[in-house]
Amino acid sequence: MKEIMETLEYRGVEYPLVMNINVLQELQKEYGSFEAWAQKVLLGNGETDLGALTFGVMAMINEGIDIKNEEAGMESMRPLTQKQAGRMLTSVGLEQATEKVLGLMTESNKSAEPAPKNE
Repeated sequence: MKEIMETLEYRGVEYPLVMNINVLQELQKEYGSFEAWAQKVLLGNGETDLGALTFGVMAMINEGIDIKNEEAGMESMRPLTQKQAGRMLTSVGLEQATEKVLGLMTESNKSAEPAPKNE
């Protein structure tokens, strides 16, 4: 897994959206496993478990905020609540947000470099 960062814009502010090990730990803690969370987000009937989606987006944004605050050496952004993440998803649109989340999941699980071949 590699750390991937995207952004979601909400009310003129760009929020970092990160997928990394810390986010996976949060998802495992809340849902038992990453796979269990992903199954809730990607229900086969075309419907999404909105609680799972907003929790995941909140975890991804809060990890990004934490990283940005560490880089800045101060708290420049405060973590979001799940309700704030829900408002953001409503404003941005579920389809666009879900696309970004799925893209992050896919990209973060790609190998950073091709495996070396033994010759």
